[in-house]
Amino acid sequence: MSKQLLLALLISILLYNCNGKNKSTSADKDFEAFSEKFVTEYLDWHPAYGVYLGLHRYDGKTTDYSKAGLDKQLEWLKSYDTQLAAIDSSTLSTPSYFDWCLLRNAVKNDIFLF
Repeated sequence: MSKQLLLALLISILLYNCNGKNKSTSADKDFEAFSEKFVTEYLDWHPAYGVYLGLHRYDGKTTDYSKAGLDKQLEWLKSYDTQLAAIDSSTLSTPSYFDWCLLRNAVKNDIFLF
């Protein structure tokens, strides 16, 4: 249950537009598109979390826990970890930088749990 709450918190932070006093940069917009793609693909693989969040397009779908499915998911996570490492976080606004940190830690945590 705590992983579901962490995921819900991560998604809400990533999707919440908290520009406040910080100016949004083109790097922020690129990171926002990147993180939205990540969340969509993550929920495609974990449809139960999508249902938990009230997204009905995931109703009736299940996670592929076969060896091939798990291998594919681990490679997907490692790919996103590499892509996140390549992002120059110094070009992000403060809110986007914190979102980047949260997403990077969540990906690393999922890789660790494998």
